[in-house]
Amino acid sequence: MTLTLQDATNVASGVNAQAVVRVFTGNLPDSGTQVILGGGSTGPTVFPLPEDDPSHDVDLAALRAADVSLWVEGLEFAGEVKLEMEVNDGTGSTCSDQIQLKVAPFIMLPNTATASRVLVADNDPDFHDAIEGLAGPGNVITTTAGDRWTQDAWEFGFSSRPVGGQQARMMPQGFETLREGRALQDWGRVHLLGPAAVGTDRMGLIERLAETDDPLGHGGNLELLPAYDGYPLGRIVVGTMPQLQKNFLTRQGVQAPLVELDTSWLYVGHIDELLAIIPPSSDEPWDIVWASPQRAFEALMAVGPHEPLFYRHSDGGVFSGQASGGTEDTLEDDDVDFIGEPFFAYVRIYDGTGKGQVAELDPTATTHTTVKVKNVWVFNEMLDYSRAVRHGTGASPLSIWYTTPDSTSKYVLVPWSKMWEWTDDSIQPPIVRQFPAVVTAHEILNDSLYAEHNVAPSQSAIDTAKDSITSALPLLHPMAFIDVPALYTGDARDGSRWAFAWTPGIPNMQVWNDVLSTSLWIPKPFGPRLTVGSLRIDTFEAAVDEALSSGRFLHYIDDWNEYHRWKGEIHCGTNVIRTPPGTLKRWWEDSTN
Repeated sequence: MTLTLQDATNVASGVNAQAVVRVFTGNLPDSGTQVILGGGSTGPTVFPLPEDDPSHDVDLAALRAADVSLWVEGLEFAGEVKLEMEVNDGTGSTCSDQIQLKVAPFIMLPNTATASRVLVADNDPDFHDAIEGLAGPGNVITTTAGDRWTQDAWEFGFSSRPVGGQQARMMPQGFETLREGRALQDWGRVHLLGPAAVGTDRMGLIERLAETDDPLGHGGNLELLPAYDGYPLGRIVVGTMPQLQKNFLTRQGVQAPLVELDTSWLYVGHIDELLAIIPPSSDEPWDIVWASPQRAFEALMAVGPHEPLFYRHSDGGVFSGQASGGTEDTLEDDDVDFIGEPFFAYVRIYDGTGKGQVAELDPTATTHTTVKVKNVWVFNEMLDYSRAVRHGTGASPLSIWYTTPDSTSKYVLVPWSKMWEWTDDSIQPPIVRQFPAVVTAHEILNDSLYAEHNVAPSQSAIDTAKDSITSALPLLHPMAFIDVPALYTGDARDGSRWAFAWTPGIPNMQVWNDVLSTSLWIPKPFGPRLTVGSLRIDTFEAAVDEALSSGRFLHYIDDWNEYHRWKGEIHCGTNVIRTPPGTLKRWWEDSTN
């Protein structure tokens, strides 16, 4: 009996049929399982039946009596081969049969598919508890590997195959991304694939493609357009991505060709920093939420110049004024009774002499017309501000002003501020330092370098990505593009991968949905406030509410400490396992690709 593999198609360039499958026996007496063909071998293989001399022919009676089972295993996703078996009856006459085989592809699921489980790390109890409260305790898989970036470790989907008649057998799958050496990969092999997994937690895992770690190949750089004309299983969207991983996704066939967006300008480089594909609020198939620096500038122009961003209390007030002078460690304002004001923790000078300084106040030394400072930081331009975060540099605070304020100095007092953090390597051992993030609308709007070398290039890159999505869709495809406020920081003159989210990235959200409703878990943006009566309204949140709340439940989650200041958000820190609709299980019928 002779077995032959031929016609390997839809696999990596130059790969032969024997490399994509192997044939092995399941019940050989004495020798057990034995690979007889494939796995890298070449040419046909003559298979000797048990107890027979391979140099002699085997008659048909012996062949029938042997009752040998042959098993076929796919080694390369989406490889298509023909397996031919030929039997010689000993008289020169032969019979043969041929079967065409295809490895069941890995299929991604869109955010419109029903959510069943969510993975979230246990690094930050507050963040974990917030996610658990929204998803329900029974729907949370807690990762314990000390690796917070659950979205980047896998892309969850499924594989399925026919089992006769109209039946299909489906297996949940997790595709391991290019994340070699990260703790979650080993954790997943025990808790998702291995014996520690129970019930619905257990799934197949597609082994990572290579022993490498490339951030552009992480899961945050993968999305899926839901089904549309010509693409009944949807179409994969990627950012700038290693060719190795693009080849793998393309070879699956059923959700290709890929829609490729340029994310080479982003420091992290993931498309979840730009967009979120969400269930629609109407009869349209889906909506896409886009980051919009332009929309952020519109919100900034609608508030007072003194209004701060990154101000922790959305319902608390601030106080602004213009100094009458100051000393090396005080700010004076003859028109104010500071004793009569509520407690404030920080002061930011946003215009005039000393602009860019932020100081922590000493509440024990406040007088009616004077506030005293005890720690002072300074960042004069928004691009300089970004370098302080991005490159881990920043001056240690002084106990006095860098520049003493005078009567031109305009300031704002705030009860609190979010904090940036960096590791100070100038001393040994290194220590972690923090500085207040609070900054005002006036400073952002009036920094021409920031607008020229960050805002304009960021908006242009996003507009180009929109064009790429639009070009991939049929003309007049029913879908909404929704812009939400977002500001990046960085300097386009630095070259590639220069920008990251300065305001918490609203599109970097997670979609949690069932058959009845859709919830969006959105990073709390800490945008500038607008005073409306007795209320202090976050204008960034208000813009999102207006654009997204129809037909959806919006939940704002503070992810600043655990994710945002490490250049990630909620989507980066969670990973949802979704349930395939029944019509998607039969890809061999549903797909026209």
